[in-house]
Formats: sequence, structure tokens, C-alpha cells
Amino acid sequence: MGLGSTGHGSTDVVEYMVAGCGAAIVSRTCIAPVERVKIVFQTTKGSLPGGWPGIVPRIWHEEGFLAFWRGNTAAVTRVMPYLSVQLASNDVYRSLIDEGSGGALSTPVRNLIAGTLAGATAVSTTYPLDTVRARQAFRVDRSASEGMFAMVRRIFAEEGLVALYRGCWMSCIGGGAYGGLKFMTYDVLKAQFHQLVGVDSDHELRVWQRAVSGAAGGVIAQTLVYPVDVIRRRMQTAVGTTPYRSLWHGLMTIAREEGIRTGIYRGLSLNYIKTIPNVAIYLSLYDIFKYWLRGYRR
Repeated sequence: MGLGSTGHGSTDVVEYMVAGCGAAIVSRTCIAPVERVKIVFQTTKGSLPGGWPGIVPRIWHEEGFLAFWRGNTAAVTRVMPYLSVQLASNDVYRSLIDEGSGGALSTPVRNLIAGTLAGATAVSTTYPLDTVRARQAFRVDRSASEGMFAMVRRIFAEEGLVALYRGCWMSCIGGGAYGGLKFMTYDVLKAQFHQLVGVDSDHELRVWQRAVSGAAGGVIAQTLVYPVDVIRRRMQTAVGTTPYRSLWHGLMTIAREEGIRTGIYRGLSLNYIKTIPNVAIYLSLYDIFKYWLRGYRR
């Protein structure tokens, strides 16, 4: 991010992947408890006593403190390649788009297109692991005590390959839109900080300036694509038949049966608690790790 339109060698791509892995491990582990509560809340129909805050003491009392990190191994295992692919491919796509368009596209438009392609690429390559993480967090059937790869094998054997990719096309739409909006907003706000603080290089920005830009990008993108995330989680955690025929059918069904705020946007406030620190951490760390690796190589 912020690399301009120059070509990318294999060494650069490896550095992007390594930087993405480091950022993913730190950020995902930090927000794991919020993600666990969010998935339980998203996939539970009807009202819950005390709303989503009531889930916290219930998990603590019934399962213990470490239960808040249940599924985190699968999540980190998925997020490492997911963020690595997303962040690295975003840089590569931006370069290819800029070169292909001859510089005719504005920077925000280029970032939006590249981020959308990067988001869809990352989703499609890691989707089975995301399905496993959702089932482990929600404790569908025997998944609470089952290992990640054992669960992949069992789902494949009992439900077929389609179960591992249930909702993938929808996730590609949501992940693509989320990635495009996030990266575009992040770079636009960093450019504003360049002007405000009077620096010419992205490398000169401070950590808090990157964090603010990342948090804002995450909030804007999450608000717009959140309904897709709700439907995706319900499709992932469903055992047997697919609960919704299409994205539109899912939206209409949830809106009719559960409402807009309490159904389609169920858990959005909780997701903000996760998204703001998560995106701020991994976007900032990705830039920092990337510059550190580049400096170390030189």
C-alpha cells in the first residue's frame, strides 16, 4: 500500500506475505473474544436476555475464560493466508491496473478496483477454513472439541465439498466490496495526513495516523457490507440444506422475520468493537512490517 505503480519482484511479494502473516496473527488474536461473541449473536435467532453483552457471562460461566478464544487456531490459520493474499495481491493488482490503464484512472478508483479484486481473491482461496472457524465458534454438532483439519475431513466426508464452500459466492461479493472500500478509504485518509502533517513519504507517517486511517476504512466498509456477513455466517453454520436460495432471498427473509436492525444488522455495534481495533492493527502493522523487512533486506 502506498507503493506507487512500479513492478513487483518475487522478493517484494514474499515480504508482503510475511508482513501480512505477522499483522494477521497479532490482530486476530487480540480481537478473538469479540469475534466469538459476535458469531454466536449473529447466528442466534430471536431476542437474547441482555442482548449480546449477555452472551459474555454465559460463555464464561458455561465454558470458561479460554472459550473466548475457541476457534482462534482455525481463525489465525485462515487469517494468515487470507490477509497475506489480500494485502499482497492488493499491491500487485494496483500496479497492474495502473500500468494497464496508462495512469488514466484516479488513485481512489484504482485502489477501489484493486481492493475489490484482492478481497475476492483472498476469500475464495481460504473459504473452507472460514467455514470451520464459524462452526467451531458456534459449536455446531461436534465441532467444539474437534480439530480444524479433522473437521474439514469430516465435513467433506459427511456433507460433501459443497458444504465447505456454502456461501462462498456471497462471501466473494461481500469480501470484494469490503476490501475495495477499506483499501480506498485507508489510502485516501493517509494522503490527507500527508498534507496535514506536511510529509512526502508514506514511510514518515506515525503509527496513530495509520491506525486512525485503518479504523475509519474498516468502519465505513463494514457498515455497507454487514448484511452479507450475517447471511454468510448463517449459511456456514447451517447443517444440511442451504437456508437461503440467494443473497436477496436471505435479506428479504431476515428482514421479514426479524427486522432490519435486529436481523440484517444484528450485532453491528458489536462488530464495530471488533472492526475498529482489528483493521487499525493489521493495516498499520502491515505497513510497519513491510518497511522494516525492506530496510532489513537493504
